[in-house]
Amino acid sequence: LAEAVSELAQRPVAIRDVQGNVLAATDGVPAEPEAPHVVRPIRAGDAAHGEVVMWTGGVDLLPHELTTMEHAATVAAMAIAQERSVVSSEQRHRTLLLMQLVSRQPVDRAEIARWATAMGWDMERARAVVLVELCDGTGERVRVAGQPVEDRLVRAAQDAVSSQPIVWALRAGLALLVEPRPSLGRVTRDLHAA
Repeated sequence: LAEAVSELAQRPVAIRDVQGNVLAATDGVPAEPEAPHVVRPIRAGDAAHGEVVMWTGGVDLLPHELTTMEHAATVAAMAIAQERSVVSSEQRHRTLLLMQLVSRQPVDRAEIARWATAMGWDMERARAVVLVELCDGTGERVRVAGQPVEDRLVRAAQDAVSSQPIVWALRAGLALLVEPRPSLGRVTRDLHAA
């Protein structure tokens, strides 16, 4: 996307995330942060996800260059929305499967095995269930499922446990299926530290 915008405008372009980290940049992007530039936000719904940045060299952008930047921000927002939709669908399927695995209701084992294989889960391993409840500084439960923080928390839990846990978000926390060996206590300490 950055290359296409740069090619159309003949100016250096970068795509940055919401924290200002450069996700993509073309040649010629100035190293000086105060170099003259124009920014267009990338928004999906009410949430900011980053920005399209074009360096001007001190020369005002032409109307078609501004339009190109706005279109690029729209394309990036659409890609984010599409990715969110796919992730949301995957999370729903993962949650349904996991709820069936940990519930006492009778399930079709063959169907569960097919779903688990599709998710890349090894169901031959022994697993223990770990529930993580999250609270804010005042002791109030923090909503997780369906919130912007969900992906980061799920990834953090997956990264904290070395044995490839199966993780899903709950209303106010996380649930994990983890290998209980060599130490379930160590798993919970690693989660708490993360």
